[in-house]
Amino acid sequence: MPPMPPMPPMPSMPPMPKRDSVSSLTDDDMQMQLQLQLQQQLQQQLQQQPQQQQQQQTEEEKMIERSIIHENGSFVFEGIRFTPDIVEFNDAFEGKQYQQKIKLQNIGRNPALIRMGEPNSFVFHMDKHDRGVKLVPSGKCITRTLTYVYHNDDIVQRSQIRVQINGRMIEYPIEVKKAIPMIEVCPPELDFKVINMGASAKTLKINIINKGGRGTKFAIDLGRNELDLVVNPPKGTIRAKNHVTIFVEMVGLMEGEYYKELWITTNEKPIRVPIIAEVMRPRLEVYHPNATGDFTLINFPPTFIGTQRLDSIVLRNFSADMTPFVIFAEIGGELKTPKDARKTELAFKMFALSAEEGRLEPFESRIITILYRPLKENSTKGWQHMKDEDTKNNKSKEYLVFFRINRVHCIERKELGLSFPEKVDDPKLDLFMYNSKHDVDKRMSVMMPVASMMNMPNLAVSSDVGAPKTPEMEKTVAPSLPFPPAEDKDVVRLCLHGEVCEPNLLIQPNSLDFEKVFVGEPRQKVLKVTNLSLIPIKYSFHKAVNVELEPPSGWLDSRAAIDILVLYTPRCIGNMNFPIELEVFGKSAVFLDSEKSLVSLLVYNVNVVATVRMATVSPKPDLNLGITPRITHEIGFHSELVTYGSSYPKPYAAVLKSLKEKTKPMWMIKDGKDVDKFHNAVIAFPNDRSGRFNNDGNKLYRSIFTGNPRYLPPPDPDYTFTPEERDKKNECTQFWTDYIRLLIEDREVKTYASDMPSDPDISPHEMQSVKEMQAMKKKYSRYIREAAKQNLMPKFVLIPLSPMFLCNIKVEPKLIDFAMVAANSSVSEILKLHNTNPFPVSIRFVPGKSGVTLPDGDTRIVPPNTKKKLQIVFKTKDFGRYNGFLDYVINGSHHFKITVSANVVPKTLNISQSELSLEFGLRPTNAAFQYTSRSISLINNLRSPIEYHWEVHNDAAYIIEPTSGQVPPMVSLMTQIYFKPNPEKSFMAEANLISSSGTPIAVKLSYRNVKSNIHFVMSKIELRDLPLNLVETVRPAIRNASYTDVAFEVVHWSPMPGVVITPRTGIIRARSTFDLEVEFQIPVIINFEFDIKVRLQTGSILTLKVYGSVVSPAFRSESIRWRSR
Repeated sequence: MPPMPPMPPMPSMPPMPKRDSVSSLTDDDMQMQLQLQLQQQLQQQLQQQPQQQQQQQTEEEKMIERSIIHENGSFVFEGIRFTPDIVEFNDAFEGKQYQQKIKLQNIGRNPALIRMGEPNSFVFHMDKHDRGVKLVPSGKCITRTLTYVYHNDDIVQRSQIRVQINGRMIEYPIEVKKAIPMIEVCPPELDFKVINMGASAKTLKINIINKGGRGTKFAIDLGRNELDLVVNPPKGTIRAKNHVTIFVEMVGLMEGEYYKELWITTNEKPIRVPIIAEVMRPRLEVYHPNATGDFTLINFPPTFIGTQRLDSIVLRNFSADMTPFVIFAEIGGELKTPKDARKTELAFKMFALSAEEGRLEPFESRIITILYRPLKENSTKGWQHMKDEDTKNNKSKEYLVFFRINRVHCIERKELGLSFPEKVDDPKLDLFMYNSKHDVDKRMSVMMPVASMMNMPNLAVSSDVGAPKTPEMEKTVAPSLPFPPAEDKDVVRLCLHGEVCEPNLLIQPNSLDFEKVFVGEPRQKVLKVTNLSLIPIKYSFHKAVNVELEPPSGWLDSRAAIDILVLYTPRCIGNMNFPIELEVFGKSAVFLDSEKSLVSLLVYNVNVVATVRMATVSPKPDLNLGITPRITHEIGFHSELVTYGSSYPKPYAAVLKSLKEKTKPMWMIKDGKDVDKFHNAVIAFPNDRSGRFNNDGNKLYRSIFTGNPRYLPPPDPDYTFTPEERDKKNECTQFWTDYIRLLIEDREVKTYASDMPSDPDISPHEMQSVKEMQAMKKKYSRYIREAAKQNLMPKFVLIPLSPMFLCNIKVEPKLIDFAMVAANSSVSEILKLHNTNPFPVSIRFVPGKSGVTLPDGDTRIVPPNTKKKLQIVFKTKDFGRYNGFLDYVINGSHHFKITVSANVVPKTLNISQSELSLEFGLRPTNAAFQYTSRSISLINNLRSPIEYHWEVHNDAAYIIEPTSGQVPPMVSLMTQIYFKPNPEKSFMAEANLISSSGTPIAVKLSYRNVKSNIHFVMSKIELRDLPLNLVETVRPAIRNASYTDVAFEVVHWSPMPGVVITPRTGIIRARSTFDLEVEFQIPVIINFEFDIKVRLQTGSILTLKVYGSVVSPAFRSESIRWRSR
C-alpha cells in the first residue's frame, strides 16, 4: 500500500473583529461564516488528494511499461522473461478443465527474488510454491501450472497474477475466451455478372468458414427468392476450425439488373450476403442510321451498271455467350442461302455481304460491309415501246431484297463451365476440350481434315474462314427452309434497296457537217453536251485525225451542260465521213475519289461530214494491191468467223498488240459488225491434233476450229515451283488423295464406334506445345482409319459444320419445364430431332446434372431430311427448385444446351377448397328433394399417380365417398361429402386427406342451419278418464314440410311418473311425418297436465300440450242375462 500523504496544515483563523469596530454583524453570524469557510477548504483538499494519487499511479505504470521489453510470445521485466506473455485459455467449454504452464526465467546477470501471489479470482488455481525463490544468473527458471474450470455462470473473463521482482510489482494478465463460433463468409458477395435470360443455371460458391472453437448450425434464408435461387446444401452444421462450401445456382428468368441478398443464419448472428446480377435477353442488334428495332433499311442511291457502292452496318452481340449468326435471303415466304438466292433472282446478284455467317464473342461488334453492284438485265426479244418521257427523264429501275440475320444458339464447351461426367470415356471429347483451352492454328485444321473431324475448334467458322467440306458436301445444295419460329430478339431483318440508272448524254447537234472545205482551211463548230443522268459522269473524246476539241475531257454534274469547241483542219482531199468518239466514264466504286478507278460506261459517235478540195487539181494515183492471198489455212484470227476455206482479209501480223483497256475477248462478241472496233486480239493457235476438239483448257487461247477451247497440258512442276514448294504440293496432294479414298471406301455405315482405343500415355491436359498436339492427332487419325475400314464410324457425322448447316438442324424444345414433379417419381419428355441437311449428322446428348437420364442411349445419327425422337427421363429425390441443363453435341464439334427445370415437391394432392359449408336452400332448384351432399375436387398436378384416403372422426355427421383411391396423373377427381343428420353427432367436424407423402390436409366441414317448416299435426292432446295403472298409448305426429331431413331430440323423455316418450332422438325425413309414441301407465288417480318438448337441429323447440285425468277402472252393463244350470 502506498504511504498516506501528510495531513495538510490547518488553515489560520481569520482575525476576529474588534468590538469597538463599527459592524452590523452579531457574534453568531460571525461564527457561521467561519464554519462555512473551513468546510470549503476541507472539500478542496479532499478533491485534490485522489488526483495526486492517480498521478503517482500513472507515473509508476509508465515506468513499469518502459522497463518491459516485449519479445515474440513473451516479455522481459527486471531481467525475468515471462512465457507466455499472456496466459490464455481459448475455446473454453462447460465443465472442462484447462491447464496452462507459466515459465519465469532469469536471463539477467544478478540473482532475483521473485514472489508470486494467487490469481485475483477464485476460479483459477495455482500449484503450491515457495514464497521466495532466488534465481541465479545461470538461466534457472521456475514453472507453475495454472488450472481453470469453465462454468456458464462464470462472469470472469480477465484476471491477473501479482508478481513481485526485487521489490517491484507487476501484474501478469490472464484471459479466458470461451468456445464460440466465429463465422466468416468468403467471398463477401456473389456477383453473377451478366447472364443470359433463359440459359442454363450459373453456379457460384460461398465458403462459410468457422474460425471459432465450437461448431454451429447454419441455414440459408432466401427470403422471397425473387431470383429463383437454388442453394445446396440449404442447411447443415459447420464444425470448429472447418468450412462448408455452399453452391448457389441462378437462372435468369426476368430481364433487368438485380441487387438482392441472402442471409446465412447461425446460432450467433445472421450474415448478409449481397447478390448482384444482370439478366439480359440475348439478342443481336444492328447499328445503322436507318435501324429501328429489329428492322434496318439500307438505301443505295442511283448507281450506274458496272459500278458499285458500299454501305456498312455494325452487328453487335448482346449476349454473355459466344453467338454464331447466319444470314438468309428471304424470297416469297421462304428462307434460302444467299448463294441459292443468287441462282434464281437477279436482284440478289446485285448485293453482296462481306460476312454471310460467323460467330461473335460476348458483346463483340463486327462491321459487315454491303456491296451494291448493279447488273444489266438479260435482253428481251421483240420490240419494246418506250415513251419519250422515259428516255428524256432517264427513268431508273429499283430493286428491293430482304435478308434475315438469324442467331444460332450454339455455345462452346469452355463457356459451359462444366465437364462431362467421368463415365463418358471418349478421347474425342477430351481432345476437343484441349483444343478449347489452347489456341491451335486454324491452318492446321484445314490442312488436316481427318483429324479435324474430332478435334477441330468449335464451329471452325468465322466471317472469313469456312469449315472444310467434303466433295460430296460441295456438290449438294442446302434446300430452302420454311420460316422458322422466330424467337424474340433472335432475328434481325435487313431491307436492301438499290436504284439502277444508265448514263444518258444529250449531244446537240448529233452530227457536224462542214460542207465544202479546202485543204488546210480550219473550220469551227460547237457541240453542246448535256448530262441527263442522275450521277456525275466524266467524258473524254478520242483523238481523231485533223480534229481538235476544247476541252477534250471533263466532269459533268447531273443535269449540267457544257459547250465543246470542235476545230477541223483537213490535210487531204476527198469526201470525208468519219466519227468522233465520245467515251463516258464513271467511278468503279463511288466511295473512292481517285480517278484511276474509272470504268467505261458508254461511247457516243458524232459523225463528221466534209468535202475537202484542193485549190489546184492533181492527178489521182492508181495503186496495185499485189498478189496477197486472201484465204487463211494454218493460222487464224477472229476464230468464231474463221473456218476451213473461209475468205477474210488477212491481218498485218499473226501476233498483234493487246488493248490498253481490258475489254471482252474478241470471240465473246456476237455481233460481227463490231469486230472492226477491236483492231487488236490475242494469239490464235491451231489445234495440237488435227480433227480433234478438246473441251478442257484455258479459254483465253482459242483454236481456229469453230471456237472450241484449245487443250493445254498442266505445267511441269519442276519448272514452275521451287523444290520446297514442289515437295509441299506433293505432300498436300497425297494427303487429299488418301482422304478422298477413305471417304469412298465404305458409304454404308450401320454402327458408330463410340469406344475407341486410347493410349494411357496420352494426356491432353499435360501437353504444352503444338508439336505434341500434332503427334496426338496422328495417333487418333490412325484409329479413325482403322474404324472406317471396319465400317464402324460414319463419315459425315464427324465433320464440323458451318452455321448455315447448323440452322438446318432443329432440336425442340429448347426449354424443358417439367413443372411440378413428385420426389422419387419418373417423368419423361420427348425431344424432336429434325435434320433438313442433305447429309446425316450425329447428335450426342450429355446430361450436365444428376437427375436426367437417357434410357434409349445418348447418341442419335439422324439421316438427311429425317425426323427422330429421343426420350428423356427425370427423377430425383431432392426437394425444391431444380435447374439443370442437357448438353448435346452435333458432329462432335458444335455444342448446344437445353435448359431443364422442375419443381420437386412431395407426393401430395391439392384440394379445391379447405373449408366446406353445407348450406341448403328452402326449396330445391330442379329436383323434388334437396341434395344433402357437396363435392370437393382432388387435384393431381403431378405427372405420377397419387394414392389417398380420408380420415373422418366417428362423431362427425358426414360420410365421404370414396374413402380411398388413386388419382391418375394430371387429373382431378371428385369426392362426394354427404351430410347425415344425427343429433348424437357433431355438425362441426374436420376431415383429413392423407396422400402418399403422409402429410395430412385438413378440410373443415360445417352445416349451416336454415329455418325449417316443422310442426305437430295436433296442437294439443286431451286424455280423459285414463284407467288407473293400465297402459295407454298415444302417437302424436310431427310433420316436416321442408325439403331437407331434420334431426330432433326429446327434451324430457319422461315428463311425469308413468309417462314415457319414445324414441328419444330421430330424423324427420323431408316432406313426411314422424310419429312419437307416448305411453301412459299412471299408478295414482290424478289430473295431469304437461308439455312434450322436441328440440330440432336448427335450435328451435316444438311444444305439444297434453292434459287429462286418471280414474279407477269401472264397467257399466247394459243388460244382464242369467244362465241357469
